[in-house]
Amino acid sequence: RVIGILTNTWQIVDGLKLRGRLSTDYTTRATSSSSTSSIPLAFGYSGGFSLDSYQDRLLYGDVMLMYNKDITQDFEIGAMVGYTGSEQKWVTINRGTDGGLSTENLFDIAASVNTPWSGSSRSAIVKDAVLGTINGNYKNFLFLEGTLRNDRTSTMNPENNSFFYPSVNSGFVFSEAFQLPTAISYAKFRASWGIVGNYPDMYAANIAYNQNTLGVQAVGGQPVLYTTIPGNMGNDAIRPEEKHEYEFGLEAKFFVDRLGFDISYYNGLIKDQIL
Repeated sequence: RVIGILTNTWQIVDGLKLRGRLSTDYTTRATSSSSTSSIPLAFGYSGGFSLDSYQDRLLYGDVMLMYNKDITQDFEIGAMVGYTGSEQKWVTINRGTDGGLSTENLFDIAASVNTPWSGSSRSAIVKDAVLGTINGNYKNFLFLEGTLRNDRTSTMNPENNSFFYPSVNSGFVFSEAFQLPTAISYAKFRASWGIVGNYPDMYAANIAYNQNTLGVQAVGGQPVLYTTIPGNMGNDAIRPEEKHEYEFGLEAKFFVDRLGFDISYYNGLIKDQIL
């Protein structure tokens, strides 16, 4: 396994910087499996041999423009806009003997009594997103943050593979804003609202058929192929799943943090849930 990360940050002006990052994660695995012959060839064939190879490659990159500035002595603002993208691919190849080994303990595909069996699979997923956040801090007792994000994924129809979700979060530390009784060490009220997106797994949204063969049915003929409908049918027009949620919370600590409580109320609603 090889993991590599390259990151660079440019300080453009005071408070404004640009960060770029590129990373890769590459994994490869080769496996051979052998089963020794258990009976002499005179009594039949036994044993077996197989080879398996696996590759997993992840490529990721992002670019972030970040700004942080004290507007006044009491007010601080921060903002970020960026782009992120990733591509991941998997490849698996399998091959093995069928019917036993033609020569005792000859661990090779060529020793297969019957035509060796084989299998392979390939899969890939591509995702990217454009995102932005802005936040403000007033005298370290009033906080507000807003986020915007738009994602795309290759697991959905190209005509309908983009989904947008925003959020707003706020906090008010009223133990810093007001003179409270000395027994109250800390007190904060928070509120938030947001939407979170979700999408189907790879190759689950498309409508496809499985192909199989009946083999050659006549001397000198060609293999007879047929298709079957899979048990789980896709939906080319599927929409991204969205979770809409809001939350309110109250947190307080007393007697120099010896006693405290944290109470939350939240409500979440999932729309277009993927089943």
